Amino acid sequence: TELTIDTYITERNYNNDEDEGRDGTLISGTVVLSQFYLEKDLGLQAGVGYSSFDADVDAFGYDLPEVFVGGTYNAWQGGTLYSRLGYRQYDFDENFEVLVDLGFQSDREDDEWRFLAGFRHEIDTEFLNGWVVQGEYVYTDNDSDVDVFDYDRSQISLGISRDF
Repeated sequence: TELTIDTYITERNYNNDEDEGRDGTLISGTVVLSQFYLEKDLGLQAGVGYSSFDADVDAFGYDLPEVFVGGTYNAWQGGTLYSRLGYRQYDFDENFEVLVDLGFQSDREDDEWRFLAGFRHEIDTEFLNGWVVQGEYVYTDNDSDVDVFDYDRSQISLGISRDF
């Protein structure tokens, strides 16, 4: 059994004039409980988190509670499969002025569901020893009370890396 507590503070400062209102401070924290089985080949986890972004322009600022469940499985020598299902609720501090002008009176809230599935393989050959190949598929369904912010997105990534 493993308990992980993660927190961070990020200061965001954009260089472009049109993004000036996006400057601000993000404070985030997450608590994750993991349980391992089958001699640590199978791991299950559940977590909760909370983030708050205080942007210079309130329409970019938000509070964000989240919950998620996931798992990992050491499926072959050097290879791991993993997945995660998460839910986030973005509660924006204020609507954009243009949205208020268009008749949107309530503050914007988005419900985001995200599913991730991936693999990681550590290469164990004389030439590429220490290199890691990783691939992921991420599906996001964002449902906003302001229609222009509704979207579904699929992302696929494949990469190779090495730590030194």
